[in-house]
Amino acid sequence: MNALREMSPTEKNLWTELLVDIVAGFYYFPKILLLIGSGAASGPAMAALVVKTIIVAIVAGIAIAILLHIVGQEPEKSDERDAQFSARGTLIANRALTIFICLIMGKLVIEGLLPGLAGKWDIMTNPLIISHLLLLSLLLSSFIKTVTQLFLYRRG
Repeated sequence: MNALREMSPTEKNLWTELLVDIVAGFYYFPKILLLIGSGAASGPAMAALVVKTIIVAIVAGIAIAILLHIVGQEPEKSDERDAQFSARGTLIANRALTIFICLIMGKLVIEGLLPGLAGKWDIMTNPLIISHLLLLSLLLSSFIKTVTQLFLYRRG
């Protein structure tokens, strides 16, 4: 409980964001893999899963925010250190996102140029799979941003 008292409101918000990303990711991706594997990844099933995931994320976000903000502090005004940590986390996350997207695009281009190379990985060129790889890239990028900012806050 002392750790909560020592955290700034900004750090608590970052922990909330990180935990919600983790909860949403662990809720969504195993379920979508089951849907895709069973061939039931149709429009209605996907829409239902997306809606459920959004609800889970909202409920988790509210619950985690309440838990982390039980020990209340007056909100602090942002200073140059906050701006620097935010900018650094965003920069690293954007670089990671660029790498993820380039890897996905590179895979698609190579398979387009060398169709025999796809082999058993041919399923990875399915538009549904590509959209989920891009979604995973966004989630990982958000995770990297938040972890970087938390690291910078803890390091000081």
